[in-house]
Amino acid sequence: NFFKRVYPLIAGVPGNVVECGVLYGYTLGLLATLIEREGAGRHLFGFDAWVEPRTDGAPGVSWEKAFHAVDAALAASLIPSAQVEVVRGEFKDTLATKETGPLAFLHLDCDSYAAYFETLPTLWPRLSKGAIVVLDEYHSPKWTEATSAVDEFLAKLDSSSYELVPDIRWYIRRT
Repeated sequence: NFFKRVYPLIAGVPGNVVECGVLYGYTLGLLATLIEREGAGRHLFGFDAWVEPRTDGAPGVSWEKAFHAVDAALAASLIPSAQVEVVRGEFKDTLATKETGPLAFLHLDCDSYAAYFETLPTLWPRLSKGAIVVLDEYHSPKWTEATSAVDEFLAKLDSSSYELVPDIRWYIRRT
């Protein structure tokens, strides 16, 4: 699978792992398994609002409905609970204040223009050299606003500071 192929690219890159847009925790559980197998002691942070309806207009889901699925996904990973933190709340309220330390891997699965517009500028400065940013909705016909937000963000950066890589899911490698 894509994550099993891309995650090893961060071998030797210092930092933790963040997922924005956890929903039911399927990818969060996979990332937890990859962290546990890697054995580097990375911490995993999962951010999502879990509200119905979301303030950005995208479909939401209640925390109560998602909680058991997230919990089961993390339990199946065998990662020590001290290495995982799930943060509930809107990105604009949680990302800037939550200390994650440097980041080696960032998975953005947050659907909307507003969410990408909030996550990228906030988390980009935390990315270590060599870090990977997976852009779940980039170039998806269903989520064209997400592509616009990413393109606008990247246009403000020095192009030598990143490499945009086309794949099943596009990703950015911080250079």
